[in-house]
Amino acid sequence: MRCGDCSRETRPGLRYCQSCADGYKRYQLRNADRERERRQRRYKRQRHVEIARKQVWRQVNRDRVNAHQRDYRRRRRSVYAASELRVHFGLRVEQFEQLAGSYGHRCAICGGDNRHKRLCVDHAHDKLGLNRGVLCMVCNKGLGLFYDSATSLLRAVDYLRSPPGYVLRARWHYTPLFPMKHPLGFEQLFAACGMRCAVCWKPRNDDRRRWTVDHDARTGLVRGVLCLSCNSGLGAFREQPDLFRTAASYVRYWRALHDLAKKNGLPRTRAERAALVLELHR
Repeated sequence: MRCGDCSRETRPGLRYCQSCADGYKRYQLRNADRERERRQRRYKRQRHVEIARKQVWRQVNRDRVNAHQRDYRRRRRSVYAASELRVHFGLRVEQFEQLAGSYGHRCAICGGDNRHKRLCVDHAHDKLGLNRGVLCMVCNKGLGLFYDSATSLLRAVDYLRSPPGYVLRARWHYTPLFPMKHPLGFEQLFAACGMRCAVCWKPRNDDRRRWTVDHDARTGLVRGVLCLSCNSGLGAFREQPDLFRTAASYVRYWRALHDLAKKNGLPRTRAERAALVLELHR
């Protein structure tokens, strides 16, 4: 390609050579308002051409663009976090610090601190969406995988204590293709689980569920058949019965508080509801 002013050879994707570009930048600084209006008129006149030119420039200078975006995100990380708290949870940064301080800046379920696990605001997954407490990302995801059901969390404890697969005399070792290699064994496992998920008790004919064979990661023995959500939830709570009991108590506690708040009347705005939750933590 050639420079648009002096017709010198330039790199692909560049409209001007380096010397002309430097002179043009000085002109732009002196006439910022006029240049801004000129760019807007040009963009309206030949929008597709401008988009294609910018795409070519980004492809040629991919490393430079990626470095700029990483630096921009790093510098704006605190701004993004504050915006997320305000938009999704109606909290200011000071209110989040107050909420996290009520838990000792640790996860309310596993006790992990912010140095090892990122803390986030947990909220109820209903129409009101009230904030509940501060959890680490893993425990927050685990509650979502169990659909905030305290009953399913306690069933997971019973499942880990006595898996249906261990009741059968056969001892199968897990393979990724277990249902195909052992179709009869898969049906026996499903029958031992009552033709449903062994944790949430969703029936086998539920088309919205995907089924998987669960196994003990230490021994490799097959334990039972679970839906994909419950199987992922076991891993989120590290298959520790104490964490499941703590999570169930956490859900029941906040459900009782929210029912009490509903009876007394809830504020309409998200910010007022967030202030109500802060009052409950005191």
